[in-house]
Amino acid sequence: MQGTDIAHYSGIDLSAPALALAAENLAALDCPVTLEQRDYAEAVRDWPQHEDVVWIGLSLHHLRTLENWR
Repeated sequence: MQGTDIAHYSGIDLSAPALALAAENLAALDCPVTLEQRDYAEAVRDWPQHEDVVWIGLSLHHLRTLENWR
């Protein structure tokens, strides 16, 4: 992340220990950091604003296909 301008960092995870570790690792960022404990698929679906970059890490395989949303 060094050398990259970040306006705001949002993190979502079901794991409280993962969010605590993220808070430690993100403390040096010079921007607001918001961390939420919730299901990311619901969070992304309900997200109120546009984002330039969304990283879902190794969670892509948990998303349902379009056919399963119907």
